[in-house]
Amino acid sequence: EQAREQATSSVKARLVLDRLAETLEVKVAPADIEREIVRHAQTNNMQPNEIAKVIQEQGSLPALIGDVMRRHAIDAIVESADVENAPDDDTLIELGLREDPNAAEAEEASEASEADDSGLIVPGADTGDSDTELIVPGRD
Repeated sequence: EQAREQATSSVKARLVLDRLAETLEVKVAPADIEREIVRHAQTNNMQPNEIAKVIQEQGSLPALIGDVMRRHAIDAIVESADVENAPDDDTLIELGLREDPNAAEAEEASEASEADDSGLIVPGADTGDSDTELIVPGRD
C-alpha cells in the first residue's frame, strides 16, 4: 500500500512538473543533456560515452530530456520563491545550495572539455562521424 501511495505521488509530481515546464516553455539545450550524461556517468562510475551508448541503445533519451525539463521547472520554482529570513546568496553559494553564477561558465567550459576528451557525442554536436552520433528524436 505504501509503495502504491509513493508511486501515485511520484506520477502526480511528474505531471505537475511536466505541465509547469510546458507553461514556462522550458528548453533543453545539448549542453543540458551533456551535463546530465556526465552526472549519470559520475554516479555510476562509468565513462560518459558509455552512458550515451546505453541511452541510445535503450531509447531512453526522451526520458532523460524529460528529467532535465522537470529539473529546470523545479529550478524555476525555487528561483521564484520568496522566503523570509533566508540566507543571502553568498551563504547559499558557500554551502553549495545555490550555483555560483561566476563559476557556471568555468564549469561548463571544463565539462565540455572533459566530454570532448571522453569522446562523448551529444545531440546537436557536429562530429563529422555519423556512425557514432547520438540520435535525437525529432532532429535531423
